[in-house]
Amino acid sequence: MKPIGMDVAGRSFQLETGTNEGEDKLQLAAEKARRIYKGEEEIPTSLLLEANISRATAEIEVTPVDNGVKVTCEVSNPATPHSLTISKVLTVLFPPWEVTGSAFPNTVEAGTMVNLTCESSSSVPPANLTWRSDGARIEGAVVRRSQAAFGGTSTISTLQLMTTAEDNGRIFECEADNGLGTVMDTRIDLNVLHSPVWLVSPPPQMDVFEGVDVVITAAAASNPGPVRYI
Repeated sequence: MKPIGMDVAGRSFQLETGTNEGEDKLQLAAEKARRIYKGEEEIPTSLLLEANISRATAEIEVTPVDNGVKVTCEVSNPATPHSLTISKVLTVLFPPWEVTGSAFPNTVEAGTMVNLTCESSSSVPPANLTWRSDGARIEGAVVRRSQAAFGGTSTISTLQLMTTAEDNGRIFECEADNGLGTVMDTRIDLNVLHSPVWLVSPPPQMDVFEGVDVVITAAAASNPGPVRYI
């Protein structure tokens, strides 16, 4: 049997198996029965007889469910009391179909730690997870992997961050990619509680002329708001 070391989910491949028959068995060729199975499912097969060689071919479209499934070719004829079989195990490559993200705690006070977690669904090969914020890549995450659906691997990345008031509303993006051309991503919005901080602070001192109107601009933010100016 030949194909199929690895294949990518969603694509089809051709499976071919063949045998040589001695000249004394040629008269039995037309009576030969040859079947191909994917797991327990019989696959429609085309049988080709040429001289003393017989070949059976089948086309199979694979999905992630097929990873680790055994493909078996079964041959029988009146000259053999028992069927002959040969098997191969499919290795199906597939990308993660989703990635999820969360913050713990989901609301945090400025000056305390928050854990950002990103987890990809099962994939073969395992996905790499990349963190970004404001377009910049963030390093330092702790990564672990675990067995997941369809014989694949799930990747989990945890990023620990000391928060400040400026982090309120900050967006973190996590991207999952295992090199098969499908990239999944998710985003986490930070909710950081903080007391009022100046966005535009008033000057500590101003020199003004008597009788002249003066405009002083100041802006502050807090979470929760609104800010009261006294």
